[in-house]
Amino acid sequence: HPKLRVELALVRFCSCSCSCSSCRKKKKNDTMQRICATVLLLLALAAFADAFIGSSPLLLRNNAKRVQPAARAARTTTLSFSPKMTATTGEEVEEEVAAAGLLPADRYIACNRFTVRDGAGPRFEKRWAERKSSIATLEGFKFFTLLRRCDDMPDVSKNDGSLKVYPEGTPDYMSMTWWQNRKTFNSWRTGFAFKEAHGGGSLAGFLGAMLGSMMVLKDAPLPAMFEGLVAESVSGGGSPIVLKGRNAEGKAEADGVEALPAECFVAMNRFNVKAGCEKDFETIWQNRESTLKETKGFVAFTVLRAPNTGSKATPPGGPFGQDGINYSTCSVWDSKESWMQWFADSKKEGGSHKPAAPREGPPLKDLLNGPPSPLFWDGLLALESKDGA
Repeated sequence: HPKLRVELALVRFCSCSCSCSSCRKKKKNDTMQRICATVLLLLALAAFADAFIGSSPLLLRNNAKRVQPAARAARTTTLSFSPKMTATTGEEVEEEVAAAGLLPADRYIACNRFTVRDGAGPRFEKRWAERKSSIATLEGFKFFTLLRRCDDMPDVSKNDGSLKVYPEGTPDYMSMTWWQNRKTFNSWRTGFAFKEAHGGGSLAGFLGAMLGSMMVLKDAPLPAMFEGLVAESVSGGGSPIVLKGRNAEGKAEADGVEALPAECFVAMNRFNVKAGCEKDFETIWQNRESTLKETKGFVAFTVLRAPNTGSKATPPGGPFGQDGINYSTCSVWDSKESWMQWFADSKKEGGSHKPAAPREGPPLKDLLNGPPSPLFWDGLLALESKDGA
């Protein structure tokens, strides 16, 4: 790992069977060297675990009160979906958010962003397709997909047929899991299912996961946690998502050469809401008239709120990082074509992008520090709970 340098002693193993004092002393020194080298190796593995999967099987920690190292917290990208971890507990933040008059969370969304090496996308997808996971059976689980940046998406703000250009630093992939609440996420985070998905909890399994990640990733994953507001979805039984490339057991078949087929489509629109305008912004979404559930291809929708928004724990520069992005819409569809059709219809008279009726309060543009920034993803390896996202 480029951020970690560890010097391990080169141990020379003594095969001498002599029992003289000089040889005994030499063997003792060799043993101490091997012990020191082993300790250094274990510390290195713990650091790798912290960097790559956010949890170490060698060090027990209180994740609720964990503080990110300054160097890691400073490693932000243009996308800036990196939460600033503080010692403030979730309960304290929720109390401050409520005191600020903001909406309570309907969902808790956990994401991890990945930038892969050139040409390593299919191998990265294969690793996800083959990993063991019982997450869909857990209480509070709602929805999962591995998001692959959609690079063939037309720029809907233009009519010239050009493709969407993303900001530099936009990750290639992002895992996204919807939970009922923060409590159920934490139960998974500290339980067997998390260990199962990250090497099985054994040192050998962890080493395999770590080495595999190093082979396909350019850098360590960057986590991002959100509160989901005004969530709505179709029931799992009525979901239009069609699983593709699965075997008889429902497992995705990946060869590491060809990219996996998209099973859903995710559209995001990110907002930099001015300080003090968060309540007005959320009120717009709370009071909107939605017909999404009646729209062909719709799966789920929520408004993502950055951690600590509206609380004293919000770090300088914005809770998402340097660009101050603190909210984002997130809609899930069965395909890109369904979203494109909905977007075209929404632009027509009476569509969702036209105000249905006058409302009180400032217009949306007056609440923002700049225009929204859209982001589009193909969803792979989709999992849904039976009652929907």
